[in-house]
Amino acid sequence: MDTQHLVPELALIEELPEHWKSRFEKAIYMLYKSSEQSPALAWEEIAVACAISPHHFHRVFRAAFNEAPGQYMRRLRLQTVVEKLVYSSDSITDIAVGSGFSSSQALAKALKRELNTSAKAIRKLRDSKDFDDLAEIYKKLGHPTAQSHQTIESQIAEKLETELRTYPERFLPAQKYSVPDFEKLMNAPSDGEEYEVIVTTNVEELSKHFNDITLLVGEAFTTADKANFTVSAGAFLCCKALISSDVGYHAVWDELYRRAILEGYELSDQGHTIEYLRNAPKGKQFDLEEIELQLPVEIVS
Repeated sequence: MDTQHLVPELALIEELPEHWKSRFEKAIYMLYKSSEQSPALAWEEIAVACAISPHHFHRVFRAAFNEAPGQYMRRLRLQTVVEKLVYSSDSITDIAVGSGFSSSQALAKALKRELNTSAKAIRKLRDSKDFDDLAEIYKKLGHPTAQSHQTIESQIAEKLETELRTYPERFLPAQKYSVPDFEKLMNAPSDGEEYEVIVTTNVEELSKHFNDITLLVGEAFTTADKANFTVSAGAFLCCKALISSDVGYHAVWDELYRRAILEGYELSDQGHTIEYLRNAPKGKQFDLEEIELQLPVEIVS
């Protein structure tokens, strides 16, 4: 089972002529990192730093990436905003300024224009048992395609390889986390060391309010005498992907659920979803994460 990458920037850079690839790879990385900073570099400054005239950079960027450089940076900032609104308790003003917006009013205008919603409405999604609205927001923040409403992340996800595997009982030394606390843990500053985390969630937990879901988190499966949690034996539909954002993460899960339905499986109500999360190999310019997802299923005769 191969690992499918869901990083639109890397896919689109590969389509550029050779003499543009290295310069636009550098430019995209600078745009990507600048979107996390406040104040951010202007895209014109980034173009000059990559030895491209701003006029030519804008023209090639729009043609290759299906949006203007400024639109790309605003979309990345809004991805950060949505993540912080959902997972943190920071004030809306602090989130706005920390994500590169001049004020909460400027953020409000961007959310209304791009997503037709508000910061308070997004934050209220944490109190919902239905994640479809949040999934729709992430789809709107995906990388646009040239001719359809589908995002590039969703298009690439359709190429995922899936595999049905049967596992015996597995034993995990695990700690309990809420979703916000786990996200805080994963987003904490690190020294860049490699990591692998296993996250398992009871399927029944997925019907709870967002903040009430309990995640069981460990580092490796082991023997029964060293564990405090058991994953039941059963069948799992599995896939692997390389992602750079929550948009890609949700696209992989959506595609895995879709494949399960198309292949005639039913979600095991008593099972546990399994996620292996690993940071990507060193040498990549983007902040990438390798994920392996295992969806517990029942084979319908």
